[in-house]
Amino acid sequence: MIQEFWTFVTDVVLALVSWSFAWRLAPRSRSAASATTMRLWVIVFIAIGLAAIQGALYHGFKDSLPPSLYFGFRVGTLWSLSLTAYALGLALLSFGVPRRHALYKTIQGLLLLKAIVFLVLAVLRTEFVLGIMDYGSSFILAFVVHLGKIRHPASRWILSGVAVSIVAAIIQQAKISPSPEFNSNDLYHVVQLIGLYLFYKGACRVSDAA
Repeated sequence: MIQEFWTFVTDVVLALVSWSFAWRLAPRSRSAASATTMRLWVIVFIAIGLAAIQGALYHGFKDSLPPSLYFGFRVGTLWSLSLTAYALGLALLSFGVPRRHALYKTIQGLLLLKAIVFLVLAVLRTEFVLGIMDYGSSFILAFVVHLGKIRHPASRWILSGVAVSIVAAIIQQAKISPSPEFNSNDLYHVVQLIGLYLFYKGACRVSDAA
């Protein structure tokens, strides 16, 4: 029996859609003008899919999982969200700062340090709010970077994706649910699908900083 049916289903759909965006974006990343940034967005979509599929298994079968798997899926989901945040941060760095700029390696190191901190916290405290904080901070960074380059073809799409993702996170944290059967997690996944589409449209238009 699947314990949380709609959470399981919406998580699986979220994973499949995210991986389909990664698959579609991968060939585009061969372009010399956007190779690094687009490849990092491919990793973002893969990592979101990994988080979603682990979330599906956790919510769908948590009552029958052995303790080790129960813990593993919770930590694995948070680690996948940290990978999402790290890859997104690097994509924003590649988009906003030229590789030869003096600040590039410093920011790269800070992003890695942030990822390590959240990876450790995920093991110590397996709470989903940590994932929200980690990749949520990367969304805030995305908002700042793309607002600063608002005329770039990718920016309005990604800014819209950030706005939708913030709405999705508010729904999840405020526990807004249409019905007991279709809870806040399910609604969060549905709204986040719209955000993913907007991110994909933006990722198709990014370029490496010159």
